[in-house]
Amino acid sequence: MSNTDHTPDPNLKIWLDGKLVPTAEANINVFSHGLLYGDGVFEGVRCYNGRIFECTAHMDRFMDSLKAIRLEIPYTRQQIIDAMQETLKANNTTDGYIRLVAARGVGTLGIHPQRVGKPNVFIIVGKIQMFDPSMYEIGMKVITASTIRNHPNALSPRIKSLNYLNNILAKWEAIDAGCLEAVMLNHEGYVAECTGDNLFIVQRGTLRTPATHCGLLEGVTRRLILHLGRKRGIPTDETTLTRQDLYFAEEMFITGTGAEVCPVTEIDKRSVGDGKPGPVTKQLIADFRAYAVERRDFRDQQSLIRPLPSLDPFEIRMSIEEARRHGRAFFVNYRRMRQSRDIGCSYNQATRRLIRAPRQLNRPMRIGIHPFRVLTLAILMLALAGANARGELVHLKDGQRLAGRIVEERETEIRFRNRFNAGSTGGGAFNRSDCPNLSHTGGGGSNYKLRRSSRTGAMDRRVFSCGYVGACRAVH
Repeated sequence: MSNTDHTPDPNLKIWLDGKLVPTAEANINVFSHGLLYGDGVFEGVRCYNGRIFECTAHMDRFMDSLKAIRLEIPYTRQQIIDAMQETLKANNTTDGYIRLVAARGVGTLGIHPQRVGKPNVFIIVGKIQMFDPSMYEIGMKVITASTIRNHPNALSPRIKSLNYLNNILAKWEAIDAGCLEAVMLNHEGYVAECTGDNLFIVQRGTLRTPATHCGLLEGVTRRLILHLGRKRGIPTDETTLTRQDLYFAEEMFITGTGAEVCPVTEIDKRSVGDGKPGPVTKQLIADFRAYAVERRDFRDQQSLIRPLPSLDPFEIRMSIEEARRHGRAFFVNYRRMRQSRDIGCSYNQATRRLIRAPRQLNRPMRIGIHPFRVLTLAILMLALAGANARGELVHLKDGQRLAGRIVEERETEIRFRNRFNAGSTGGGAFNRSDCPNLSHTGGGGSNYKLRRSSRTGAMDRRVFSCGYVGACRAVH
């Protein structure tokens, strides 16, 4: 097939360094370091119904890639978003593909990154078709490439750079084998990703995909599929996969901004499952299309892209690894705070601490998230933030009881402080009858501790030490 069959549409408008120009005038200097050395980054974005799909997530990744290669562009994040919208409108495109590119700029020969001028930024809006439409119905064939993914310490796959030669070499292997996609392994022999897509398998009812540390680009569609799978109640697992895991898979599919979600029915001449797209794959394809095409409000999608627990009223099967990753929303651990005697640690600082789950969480558990528990969790967070308490590991099912205990102790602390302050300033004496949960610790000082709680039956570890500063401090 001749090259003229693949020439770009001459009627397109290209956003180039702040201006919309025709395709024929969208030229880059041959001394651009983006062309000479692949010194730049890009982002592929979809638009559906005139809306930029997962705009926040794509911009996050684009800005992270810029930071990683130390490339500063003369445009703000919002200016880039406005430019993409402007280019969509100029090309009268409601459903299509956006290519956002930032190159180092024109400079001298040699790789010195400071001997360049102003960076070039351009935006292309057009159509993209990665695979034949029939493959989305009957599935596609893939192979395992001998070309391995770049070592993370050489060129991190998480940087979406203009240097895609590693992927192109593996793509050639797929083409030579009569396929359109190839699975790439990392330097340790584990599955990383495909040449331009992320890979999923279904094994014993669990949706599995290589973890980010396996050397892959953390795809926006990949995160969305994980969210949609959990929403369907499908157990998910981000882990290490071997080539044999792919051979034993019951279902397989790939995801990407360009490819969207496409089933895989054969790998290395071995049939995947019964050789047809499986029920989980079909369901997730339908869910993705419904979410991408039919969804009207895209402004709240940041929560789906960020790896945070959803507050939808459904149940999640969670392993110990996922419990640790999502521990901020489900668990609060203050044990390390007490051990370090970090009295001034705020609630937000506490939630950023490493979550230490107990041994009994080493088995899979089922956590129901219901509206009442969401309300309980909100009450618990407010109570913890106000009291700056130091407690044990908190589970959602204990939230109501603990929230009540903390509120009661907080009220006791406030009455205790107010009475002591009044006594210190001559306004009155402290009356222990106002704080029935306090008992004197002895020793001749003004030290009090909480008695055994009538609500929980447990002795609180906090001891309130009263000094002339008129403040209550929590100590171990």
